[in-house]
Amino acid sequence: MEFLSHRKNALLSAEGDQKAFAEHLIAIMENKTLRWELAENGRKLAQSRDWDTIFDGLLSVYRGLITDKQGPAKYSYYDAS
Repeated sequence: MEFLSHRKNALLSAEGDQKAFAEHLIAIMENKTLRWELAENGRKLAQSRDWDTIFDGLLSVYRGLITDKQGPAKYSYYDAS
């Protein structure tokens, strides 16, 4: 959750805290300003990210999972960069 910030671009509650989760849903439904601020801040954060780096990291994770599951990789990967 490195990108989520409570009351800036998300409403966070502890895992399993159904009461807090429900309260957050109600707050978002009833408070148009809060809903707009969360959405706007989330959009700004997404636009500030370098998506090529994010996707390269995701592919690296996938490659690691494949290697861990199958042993050494049987195929080489073409790097188009």
